[in-house]
This record gives sequence, structure tokens and C-alpha cells, in this order.
Amino acid sequence: MLRSLVGSEMCIRDSINAEYGGGNTRRMASERADRRAAYEDILAQRATEEALFPRYPTDGDGFALCCDFDAPVVYTQLLREHGVCVVQVLSEAQCARTVAALERDMNAQQNPYTATCAIDLTDPRTWETGNWPGGARGVKFLSPAITLCREAFANRLSDSVYHTFANIYGHEELVCSLDCFGVSRGTAELCPPTHSGSVREDWRWPLPLHWHVNPWTHDYSSEPVYMGLIALVDHDLPTGAHLTVPGSSAHLHTYAEEHPQHRPPDAPVRGTIYLPKRCVMKKHVQPLRLRAGSLVVWDKCQAHGASQNTGPHPRLMQFVRYI
Repeated sequence: MLRSLVGSEMCIRDSINAEYGGGNTRRMASERADRRAAYEDILAQRATEEALFPRYPTDGDGFALCCDFDAPVVYTQLLREHGVCVVQVLSEAQCARTVAALERDMNAQQNPYTATCAIDLTDPRTWETGNWPGGARGVKFLSPAITLCREAFANRLSDSVYHTFANIYGHEELVCSLDCFGVSRGTAELCPPTHSGSVREDWRWPLPLHWHVNPWTHDYSSEPVYMGLIALVDHDLPTGAHLTVPGSSAHLHTYAEEHPQHRPPDAPVRGTIYLPKRCVMKKHVQPLRLRAGSLVVWDKCQAHGASQNTGPHPRLMQFVRYI
């Protein structure tokens, strides 16, 4: 009798263990399937985003692929696909002459009440803010006034720059804007060191990602407008790079329609609009390293910015655009 009871209890126990153990197994399998499905959704979303924001091609040294200005088929295709293209427009000698003119331009705009010496772009000791023209605007990355020097005009009106924009717009009835030089001071391993040392974190200033249109009010049926800058020295990662979200200009209208909640309440109808904190485009930013003499052109609707200078040399550029 005892043996049969013991046998019955063992059967009941085995039945309970099988039932609950099987339940755990099924639940764990279901959870694994859910996690797998979620992971596959993430991969699919990532693949979709990578297709929307394709990386701009680079050369063997990691610099942005740079086209000859007389190869419009190549760079207009890059512009259509990526919202940005890079074209070689100035020679080494032209860059050197423009850098010398930039230095003269900066010195001509110094504040006589704060400057203690002339700016020498090879001597960090002369880069103190008191010597820098333009106050807060100037010490970030823009020269305070439109540059009217001969070299700047020569660059703006050069065949290479003009024909690049003419090929991009598809016609020659263009007007050139008058823009500034851009300077971002070196901030590390400075030689000779400044009075505050060889590292100047107070000179670092990144330009956050932004648009030059209001995505929620922009007229997307209008002709695109293109902006540009010429790198006067190599722009590598330490010196600071042009930041872009490749392909973002083509999808800005859709983004604005799908994210009305991201519209800043005080955003101007026109002007600079910084990307909202949770904008998906921020995940796909690409730094473009530029060689001296190259012109980077981007759609006004393209999300773009600039990384801060963490190297020893200044980042020098000339802004130029045709409309």
C-alpha cells in the first residue's frame, strides 16, 4: 500500500514538473522569438536609414572624394545622391596667396583698443581674443566682415568655381554672393605655447548640425539653393571637418511632415534652424575631411555643421556661393 502511494506521489510530482517545466521552456522560447523579432526590426530600420542617408565616398586616405571641376557628370550625380559634393577648384599656389590675404584681412579688422600685436597665423601667441577681430562672432569661426580683397574676388570669379556652380544649377544666369573668410584657431599642441599653455580649450567651438531653411515652412517646389566653402588648408579630423548628413536634403520635407512635434515654437520662417534633440538625422552625421583647394557644395536643405578644432593648426576657409 505504501509503495503504491509513493508511486502515485512520484507520478503526480513528475506530472507537475513536466507541466511547469514545459511552461517555462515555452515562455523562454517565446521571449527569445520576441527578442529576435525586435532585433530584426532594428536591423531593418537601420538598413532603411542607411539607404536614406548614404555615406559620401572617400579616397584611400580618408578624405572626401574630390572631383575635377570639368567632370560635372560625376559631381552633379554625387550632389543628387548625397546632397553634397566636393570639387577641386584652387591650386596650391592660389591657396597660399589666399591665406596671406586672409591674414592681412584679419589684421585690417583688429580692434585698436584691444589688440596688442598683429595676428600671425603661424604663431599661436598672437591668436589671443583681444587680437581677434569681430568679438564673439569672430572668435568662433567667421571673420566679422565681408572680405573684399583681390584674392577673394579672384577665387569667387574663377572659371573653376563659376563653372562648378553653373553645372550644378544647370544654367549660367547666376549671381555670386559676397561672403566672409572663416578661421577656427588651433587649440592643442600649440607651438610656441600661449601665455596660458599649449592647450586652449577656451578656443574650441563646434558648430551644431543645422539647416538654413525652416523645414516646416520651406517652399519645397522652389529651385534648390546651394552653399559652399573652399578649404584653404587641409581640413582633417583634428583641425575640424565639415559635418554633413548625406542625403538628408532629399528627405527633409518628409521629416517635417512626420514630425510636426519637433518644430521649435520660436523658429524663424527663414534662417538657421538647429536640429531637434531627438532628430534621427543626428545618428547619420559624417565628417568630411577636405584637401586644400577643394570646394564643398551642399544643398541649403542639407543638415550640416562643423566639428571643433582640437589640433595645433588653424582651419582656414573661404565661404562662397552662387544663386
